[in-house]
Amino acid sequence: MTGKTDLLQASTEQNAPHFRTAVVSMASALALAACSSSDSNGGLTTPDMPAETANSGGDDSALITAVKDDAAGSAETVDSGLFDGDLDTHFAAIDNAPDTAAAPADLTGDASYAGSLEVGEDLNRIMADVEMNVDFDDAGLTGELANFRELDDNGQPQDLDITANLTGTVDDSRLTASFQEQFDTGDGTIAASGLLEGVFVGDGSEVLGEARITSEGGGERETLDGTFHATEQTTP
Repeated sequence: MTGKTDLLQASTEQNAPHFRTAVVSMASALALAACSSSDSNGGLTTPDMPAETANSGGDDSALITAVKDDAAGSAETVDSGLFDGDLDTHFAAIDNAPDTAAAPADLTGDASYAGSLEVGEDLNRIMADVEMNVDFDDAGLTGELANFRELDDNGQPQDLDITANLTGTVDDSRLTASFQEQFDTGDGTIAASGLLEGVFVGDGSEVLGEARITSEGGGERETLDGTFHATEQTTP
């Protein structure tokens, strides 16, 4: 992946809570926000929406290839079983997904998709659940990112009590979705903006793509890149 973040140093302010010295994105902002009185006083500005993901600007085939290569490379470098196996499942879903874009003529009506998102690298990684409701006829979508979680120092998943609402558009077989949110952690506030860019593949029952999330808190800003994948949910 490109655009990975540098490690942050935990605050050494007197009486500040102890936090890990290697944290990323919303997890790092969450930790630093607890040491930042200015953020808790409402002075935080939500970062601008990322203008692009790591491989924006290419055609559908190039984006699909980039996502698959990214997932395959990451799968080779991380330990298996992380996030209770969810990360392995995520990478496998991308690997097994079709490698051709769906025909726009096959993308009609309404459809709901659910899956997963990961950003970061190695153990400094965040995962979230993805849900999207797509109206192909009106070329729009809504959804959310929920169940955010990070890894602690022992590689065990830890919940982050945040949810982000997605809005976006569909252009032929291409999807673009974004969010801008501020989260009250109880100890302070973090602000985050995110961009998802993906392609509906195969018969349109799957979508895969890239994600970029920028977060700010405690006077620090972080940008993480990653991938997402979701499958169409059928009504019983």
